[in-house]
Parts: sequence; C-alpha cells; structure tokens
Amino acid sequence: MTFAEIAASHEQLEAENRELRSALLSRDERLDQIEPQLAWFKRQMFGETSERRAVVDPSVQSSLFASLGITVPTPPVEPESPPAKKPRRKKSRQDTVTAPQCQARAPALWCRCSG
Repeated sequence: MTFAEIAASHEQLEAENRELRSALLSRDERLDQIEPQLAWFKRQMFGETSERRAVVDPSVQSSLFASLGITVPTPPVEPESPPAKKPRRKKSRQDTVTAPQCQARAPALWCRCSG
C-alpha cells in the first residue's frame, strides 16, 4: 500500500467514525426520551392496582345490567389482610447429589459436593 492509499483509507475511516458517533448520540438522546415512557408503562402494567380495593359508588357508575332490568347485589367490603406467607418446602435427600453420582453427570452445573 502506498502512502496515498493509506491516507485515503484513513480519511474514509474517520468519516465513517464521525457518522457512527453522530448516530450513537442521536440514539442515546432518543433512549433518554423513551426510558421515562417505558417506566410509566411498566408501572401501568405491573404496578400495584387499586381495582381490588376500589369501591364503586352506584351513583357515579351505573351497573351494566341496569339496562336489562337485573339488579346485582353489592359485594360486602372486606378488610385488607396481610398477604399469606408461602410455605417453605423442606429439602429432601433427593434434592442433593452425592459426589460419586455428580462426577458421572455434570458436576460444574449443579453439584454441591466439594469435588
């Protein structure tokens, strides 16, 4: 390669580098705009909902069955109770693997032995 070819290649690489940097900056700016929206959507989809605790006032929202002439009894208001604790599963001997068995299978993946 001659010096002129190397210089031309260098200029081309610098131009490509500038283009890629500007594209990266524009994507970073767009990402900064989108992240708050994503956080809002996550709160809407997976956040705590108030529907379980909401008491609907019949004077504000009419029943869907009112147009059919059907009356629906109002559900009793239940006090909130703390969430039930999940029972712990007792570990059995089958959950652990002994050294001779694990070395024959895959000791790096799930072996609890010292070997």
